[in-house]
Amino acid sequence: MENDIKNKLPSHDLVDQSAELEHLIHMANQIADNNLHQGEEEVAIANTVKHIKNFWALSMKKQIIQYQHHDGEQLNQTASQAVIELNETYPMTF
Repeated sequence: MENDIKNKLPSHDLVDQSAELEHLIHMANQIADNNLHQGEEEVAIANTVKHIKNFWALSMKKQIIQYQHHDGEQLNQTASQAVIELNETYPMTF
C-alpha cells in the first residue's frame, strides 16, 4: 500500500505525506465501517461525511479528496462515496 501511495504524491516530503495519507485512509475507512454497523449504507455515507466535515482539518479533507480523485483504491466503498460527496462541499480542481 505504501508504494502505491508514494507513486501518487509529489516527490517532496514523500515519507511524511505518505504516512499521513495512509493514516487518513485508515481513519476514513474506520469511520465508514463504524457507521455501517449502525444502519444502511446511505446513512453510513452521510454520517461519514458529517464526521469528516466536523472533525477533520481542511488540509486533511483536501488530501483525502485529492487521493480519492487520483486513485482512491485503498478506500472502502462507503468511505470512497463519502469522500466523493465531501468533494461537493469542498470542490477541488485537479
